Amino acid sequence: MTRGQFLNFTWRSFLQTGLVLFKVLVEAEEGGWESLGTVKDFPKPRLTAIRGTYILVTQREDKVWTYVALCPKDRGPLQWARGDMLSCAWCSSQYSTLTGQNEDGGPGLEPLPVKIADGRIWVKLG
Repeated sequence: MTRGQFLNFTWRSFLQTGLVLFKVLVEAEEGGWESLGTVKDFPKPRLTAIRGTYILVTQREDKVWTYVALCPKDRGPLQWARGDMLSCAWCSSQYSTLTGQNEDGGPGLEPLPVKIADGRIWVKLG
C-alpha cells in the first residue's frame, strides 16, 4: 500500500467513524428522547437497558408501551416468570408484561413516555 492509499483509507475510516458517532449523539439528544431500536426489534415483550435504566418494551395491536423494569415496592430487578409475567427477584411480586399491572393489585410498573417515529421506538427517561 502506498502512502497516498494509506492516507486515503485512514481519512475515509476517520470520516465514517465520525458519522457513526454523530448519528448516535443526535439520536440521544432528540429532546431527551432515547432510541431503543426499530419496532421490528420488539415483536414480543422484551427487557432492555439504556443509560443504566432497565426497561420493559411491549407492544400489542400496533401500539408500544414502555415501563421501568424495576419492582415499585423495593426497586428489585425483574426477571421472566411464567407466561407473560415478570417477577421481582427480591419480593416475588408479579407483573404483567402486557399491562405493567401487579398481579396482586398493588402498584404497577412505572410507565415511560414513548413515541414511534420513522419506524423507531423512542423513550423519554426521567
